[in-house]
Amino acid sequence: MQAEGACGYQYLAKLTADGTTSPVSVSGVDPGHSVIVAGVNGSDLDLKATASCGGGQTLIDYNPSTNTSTVLLGPPVNGGGVIAAVPYPGQR
Repeated sequence: MQAEGACGYQYLAKLTADGTTSPVSVSGVDPGHSVIVAGVNGSDLDLKATASCGGGQTLIDYNPSTNTSTVLLGPPVNGGGVIAAVPYPGQR
């Protein structure tokens, strides 16, 4: 699930049995960077990683079952950064 912390920090979290959330460490994303759910691709999540108080950095395909990530756009695949991402149904 998408969760929010202090000062606009956003992160991927899982819901625990007691109703609280627990942060999920996404492989390939530096600790302290925000992780925003942009969409779903089959059983994978499309995530946007950003500096907590800065611009977009990368668009990532994340498999929660294996905790593996593939960078789709942004460093190190190409230069620049990802400002926004819009999922497109049926496309991979």
